Formats: sequence, structure tokens, C-alpha cells
Amino acid sequence: MKLEKEFRTYIASPVGLIEIISNELAVKRINFLKNKKKPVRNDIKNSKVLSNTVKQIEQYFKGKRKFFDLPLFIKGTPMQQSVWMEILNIPRGETSSYKDISVKIKKPNAYRAVGSAVGKNPLPLIIPCHRVIHSNGDIKGFTGGNNIKKILLKHEGVIK
Repeated sequence: MKLEKEFRTYIASPVGLIEIISNELAVKRINFLKNKKKPVRNDIKNSKVLSNTVKQIEQYFKGKRKFFDLPLFIKGTPMQQSVWMEILNIPRGETSSYKDISVKIKKPNAYRAVGSAVGKNPLPLIIPCHRVIHSNGDIKGFTGGNNIKKILLKHEGVIK
């Protein structure tokens, strides 16, 4: 069995250090890192996927990109995949609730399962789970931390 080649890089952003992991064909993972020190490893020169991902994330933070156009490697259960695909439909500058998503995926009582799937999103920012909020408007429950969620929603003009 041949092991898949994996690439990674780190970029500074308005929400702190972001780790990007890809294989040769697609983005696999985005992580918001708590550690302020930038790790040494940088495979960006060896991966067109990483290079393009960094470029698009930088454009996003400069306000020049409304959605990402990247090849994605998304591994998850059918339920998780359906939630993540629905999240991709939430436009920049808008939000949706866990309940709204559960209705859209035709599982109206599965809002807790939707919340679980949102929390396991391997590609936050690219699959914009920060746009999912509680029905009452609460902005809580973001894997990267509620502060990052608020910064992203402010950046997109959702909150002041």
C-alpha cells in the first residue's frame, strides 16, 4: 500500500496562525492554531494546491474573495457530508441556524447531529461553519473558538 503524500504550510491571518494540509490533489484540513509561533515546515513550493489555497485565503481576508474555488478532500459520514455541503450554500455575509440546516437536509429534528457535524468540519473557513449560529442568534460553538467566529462574522459584515 502506497502512503499518500501530504503537504502542509502555515500562514498568519487576522484570526491567528492557520495550518493548511493537503494531498497532491486537494485541500484536506484547515486548523486554527493557538500557538503563536510559526512552525518551520513549509511545503508551499512543492504543492500547487497549497499555493492556491494560501492565495485564496489571503484574498478572502483582503475582501477580494466571496467564496473558495478549491479541490476539497472531504472525509466524513453521509450525515456529516450532507451538512458540510449545505454549509457551502450559505453566502458570505449571511448566517443559517443549526435548525435551518437540519430542515434543508430533510432531517428536521436532527439539529444536534447537525451541530456535531459542524464541529467536525475538517475545512473551517473554506466550508464556512462560522456562518452557522443558534436559532436565537447566539454566536457560540466554533471549533476554532468563539472569538475567531466573531472575527470572521465581523469581517463578512454579519455583526458590527
